[in-house]
Amino acid sequence: MSGKLRILINLRGYHSLEKVSDVIASMLKKLQDGIRLGALTTKGFGLVTVEDLNAGLYDFHNKADVTAWLQNNAATKKILPLSEKNSANPKDFIVDADFAFNSSFIIRDYDVSAEDKKKSISAVTLKSREDFVIPGTSLKGILRHRAEYIFGELGGDAQALENLMGCSLKNGEKLKSRFIVSESYVAPANFTEVEHRRNKIDRLTGGTLQGLLFATKPAYRKNSKASTFKLHFEIRATEDYEAGLAIFLLRDLWLGRVTIGGDKAELENFTTASKKFAGGDGL
Repeated sequence: MSGKLRILINLRGYHSLEKVSDVIASMLKKLQDGIRLGALTTKGFGLVTVEDLNAGLYDFHNKADVTAWLQNNAATKKILPLSEKNSANPKDFIVDADFAFNSSFIIRDYDVSAEDKKKSISAVTLKSREDFVIPGTSLKGILRHRAEYIFGELGGDAQALENLMGCSLKNGEKLKSRFIVSESYVAPANFTEVEHRRNKIDRLTGGTLQGLLFATKPAYRKNSKASTFKLHFEIRATEDYEAGLAIFLLRDLWLGRVTIGGDKAELENFTTASKKFAGGDGL
């Protein structure tokens, strides 16, 4: 989804032009890097970035700027975003890593095409336009479950994990999560969808139901050397033990101890890390 954004700031004589320009430059940097709007922002929703960003300062003491304003043209003076590469809080802990599936994966999408319905395919791999997508909700649920396991093994306090991941309090209020996960997109060039056909299982007897077949279309990796998806998560206002937890999560992902998506027992989509790891400053 896309649209136009226009922000107008009126400067009066008592404003400091230098300070306001610095604030605008910082705001432009934020818009360029991306901001999160709406609900579920810690689970990959609402990320907005601005393309073709232009900002100008119209000085109404200048005849040329008055004319440009009336004709909806660019101002004579431009304001550029801050040039610094990373404007993150030094207490934020950020992980960016490239991973690869060892075999295949499926994030089920039951909205199948008419052609797939004719083949009795009940679920395909979730896509966003042409790319396969791993939702932030799925990734955060996986990481939270693994974090609970790590805390349990280390004898950690479950309340500390709730303070990090967020929870609903007894008085009805909600504690906002400081653990933020982004959606991950998988380029279709590295994968091909393959039909999987199986018998439905009778949950009472554990046997197969004769004549009842169902099929799914997981995505199989084609290039064994290429990294296939990027994982980004961050912890705001990080405590030292939370940074340690992030390292443990990255290690378990790296060693293939975490699986992603459905049909894990059949598909064995263990992940291995390949390129980079980046941590926040000041930790």
